[in-house]
Amino acid sequence: GLNIAYIQNIMPRNAFEFMRCNIHFVNNAKRKEKGKHGYDPLFKVRYVLVLFLNGMQVAWIPGQNVTIDESMIKYMGRAVSYIQYMPAKPIKHGIKVFVLCCAKSSVVLNYIVYCGKEDEEDSTSVSICDRLCIGAHITQQRGQTLFTDNYYMSMKLAKHFFENYGWTIVGTIT
Repeated sequence: GLNIAYIQNIMPRNAFEFMRCNIHFVNNAKRKEKGKHGYDPLFKVRYVLVLFLNGMQVAWIPGQNVTIDESMIKYMGRAVSYIQYMPAKPIKHGIKVFVLCCAKSSVVLNYIVYCGKEDEEDSTSVSICDRLCIGAHITQQRGQTLFTDNYYMSMKLAKHFFENYGWTIVGTIT
């Protein structure tokens, strides 16, 4: 858990446990079973994630430079089946998230939580970058610069973004 003194001093542990057990954002009866069409592993928190993302997109106008990278959210429990291990990251075990940020301010513009291999979604680097930028509603802005690392960087990505959006790509190629 997180030890935040401000919250610890305000909220007693029993109140936190009560809220944790009883606050729900969705109707559990509408949940699709695993293996069925429309199953969403983030069903219980999708509403909050979308609400947060919409608030960030309304509150912040991105600059000319944006960056895409993967991040890890530390998680060591057993309730989530899509835990990733990335030895090169400071947080080695956790939930992998693809994130699009404003390069100047580091404000999150869009993100995709990686829930394992998905049959319906294309998981190539071009598709991930495309979904992040389209979801952030910034593809209509011509002349943007996208900064990436070697995980995403390819000539196919650079050609796609230049031809479709008029963007330039800056990244490393190994």
